[in-house]
Amino acid sequence: PSESPGWPRMLLRSAAFVASIASLVPLLREPSASEELSAMSRHRRRKGAVSVEASEYVLYYEAPRPEAVDEDSPRPPVVIRREDLPDRAPGAVRILLVSDTHGREDSLGVLPSADVFIHAGDILSGSKATDGGGNLKALKSFNEWLGAVDAPQKFVIGGNHDNFLEQAGMERVRKLLSNCTYLEFSGARCRLPELDLGRDLVVYGVPYSEGTSWNDGFRHSCPPEELLRASCRNIAEEVADGDDGNGVDILITHGPSPHIARELRPSLLHVHGHIHKGHGIYLPGDIGVPVWGGEPSRVECLTVCASVLDNSYRPRFEPILIDVPVGIAV
Repeated sequence: PSESPGWPRMLLRSAAFVASIASLVPLLREPSASEELSAMSRHRRRKGAVSVEASEYVLYYEAPRPEAVDEDSPRPPVVIRREDLPDRAPGAVRILLVSDTHGREDSLGVLPSADVFIHAGDILSGSKATDGGGNLKALKSFNEWLGAVDAPQKFVIGGNHDNFLEQAGMERVRKLLSNCTYLEFSGARCRLPELDLGRDLVVYGVPYSEGTSWNDGFRHSCPPEELLRASCRNIAEEVADGDDGNGVDILITHGPSPHIARELRPSLLHVHGHIHKGHGIYLPGDIGVPVWGGEPSRVECLTVCASVLDNSYRPRFEPILIDVPVGIAV
């Protein structure tokens, strides 16, 4: 008689069978638009290769106007060559988004023009809080790079790798990053008179991110949500010249931070980074990028994860360019 395969071999076969069934589970549900987009983007590249295409393309999305939201399904985001970008739609703001450059901002190539440029944190590659780690040199290079970005309004926040920014303090960092508006649990007016929008926009930056790593910049200094809300209300009233204002238009956080987005309710856009593999555009109702160690939840507004490096800190993903009509419903 033939020999029995034995328990070890039977267990291995059972484990392989379970793994094959588990791999089919994601196929049993319909993917969201952002998941389809991410799959398409990954499919264009050889696994493990550094993408040279990321310096030639952008991920582009034209958000629908408020009156068109319920008429048709919105056109999906597309990966497009930078020289083939369409003209900005009338009444829209063109926003260029990147995050988590970790000292490799030059790998992005020549960026397309935009009305607003946003960097959602993790400027530096390390977490040292002292000048001895080359942070001043890195920030000088980053500031020079910012100066070459073709956008009249530029906003930058820190991230969990930017301990040096937290220790240096907002006033000193603003002097070091003179080619942008640096935000640290604070907001600012975004004035775009050439677009004739009828009002200025309110941009608010929160460098907080969830996580447990020793790269913990800004992780323990985030104010309570009620203080963030009061701060947002103050800047919105200031921008509206004493009126109630429209609240926050653009929210920048480093981590996905859905609880902060729900609290501050940005009217146009929430942009974050931190979770590199979450790169993409998430429409209202999509499952967003989960917080570190948490469960994913549905986003309530147009949300962008703008990380441009992969988990191995190699240039991989395209900068994101979106045209957002002012007044888009959330």
